[in-house]
Amino acid sequence: MKKLTTPLRGFLFNILADRQHICGNDTTTPLKSTSPKGGDGVYKFKWEISYNLAEWDTAPGKNHKEEYFPGLEIREAYFRRIVSSAEVEDTSNIVHFMRGIPVEKTSIKGDQIICDGTLPAPLTENKQELSSASDEFTYTWQYRQLGNEWTAILDSDSPHYQPGALHETTFYRRIVQSGACMDTSNVVVVGIIHLPEIQLQFLGDSLEQGQDIELTAIISGEESFSIQWMRDEEKISGAVGTSLLIPDIDSKDAGNYYFIVTNQCGSVFSDTIFIYIHETNSEHGLHSTGNIELYPNPAGNFLHVNHSFTDPYKISIFNAVGHLVMEESNNDHLSLEHIPDGIYILRIACPDQETHLTYRFVIKR
Repeated sequence: MKKLTTPLRGFLFNILADRQHICGNDTTTPLKSTSPKGGDGVYKFKWEISYNLAEWDTAPGKNHKEEYFPGLEIREAYFRRIVSSAEVEDTSNIVHFMRGIPVEKTSIKGDQIICDGTLPAPLTENKQELSSASDEFTYTWQYRQLGNEWTAILDSDSPHYQPGALHETTFYRRIVQSGACMDTSNVVVVGIIHLPEIQLQFLGDSLEQGQDIELTAIISGEESFSIQWMRDEEKISGAVGTSLLIPDIDSKDAGNYYFIVTNQCGSVFSDTIFIYIHETNSEHGLHSTGNIELYPNPAGNFLHVNHSFTDPYKISIFNAVGHLVMEESNNDHLSLEHIPDGIYILRIACPDQETHLTYRFVIKR
């Protein structure tokens, strides 16, 4: 028994993409279209071209194939396809075709080095005229920072771009598009100089008269910087290196010490420390390290003070930058619960004997 196949005569699947823009001289890409369906399965094709959507002519070249390849001579036009099968004819929708000239001369400038947190100069295009098949360009600016991918900057459709204040080195580029053609510019760099960073803060100390002391500054930063050591708000003459040596220390060397680090973006001040000098009191035969005992040291929430002073006496505790944090009279058992961990200086004074002792201790819980 033979099968009877009835042709689908009333339907042809004949659709083109609405807009097809290509860039350059590519003639190997056909206009996007569907394969027809229906009819008796045998199809005839005819491609037509128009430049004004009013008058239609047979498209140049191979215009009787299912696919059509616009030639180099066609820069912008409209196309449609007529498909016929089994006395059924169907005309497709219209497709707009444009062949763009590659965008050129899109380079930008703006390489610069600025200080952390400041506003860069605008990024601009070089003084050249962009060229393409159209005078209409769209711009997309992108940025990235070290270790990150390129990210598009929203609302940046402009030939120029003004970045905001920056805190780390940032790379920029610009994508220019005209129709189907686009080009990515060179990369410009906005480098950031940070203020110097002090990696190690020194601590206050109590020293025996005649000892040597060396204070050291550890500074980070690739940029060049200078250092100036200070005592009691005054410059120490010649003290401009990363270390400060005070030999044979005596009472005139006591005071508040700090250093200033400076680069082209500004200055950073170190913490201030207070250096105490132990002195021997010949009248009473007292020496700071021989007549005072602190325990436990390191201390927790309490500190006991053994000494040879008689009432009345006063105990004062200073932090590493010389600020008074506690004061007690005639009390050897001190509560430290309200004082944070750190290094401190204890001073015990007896006004009647006109003498005092100082000693360093640590609070560590």
